[in-house]
Amino acid sequence: MKACPRCNTKCLNSAVNCECGYSFHDDPPEPSGNVSVHREVAPPVNPAYLEITWDRVLVLWWGLVWRGTIFGVAVGAVLGFCGGFLVGFAGHPELGAAVGMLLGWLGSIPLSIVILRIVLCKKFSEFSVRLVRNP
Repeated sequence: MKACPRCNTKCLNSAVNCECGYSFHDDPPEPSGNVSVHREVAPPVNPAYLEITWDRVLVLWWGLVWRGTIFGVAVGAVLGFCGGFLVGFAGHPELGAAVGMLLGWLGSIPLSIVILRIVLCKKFSEFSVRLVRNP
């Protein structure tokens, strides 16, 4: 991973351009050996803060909902099937539904955290979400 010197976003080493428009072709070649190069990265002078409108809130909400639904159904089905199969195979088929439901629910917790991170890192057509340090 390499960091963009303009916006400090982490990009893959194979990236040619950053989301902010910075071209990594402008970088000088890195020195060989154990010499490290440190650059001061200045924050944006005047970031454009957008108003939190219902349209923007709905875009973020929809990004969470559709990913949560699609991936939640898939993870829930896989974990539910595995849990139900193992409990049924162990000789307690009456517990299959309960164990499958419990495993599906437990699997949705880390999945929702991953989906939240994906949506927060996404670049939408009009805006993107950035965390800014409080002064």
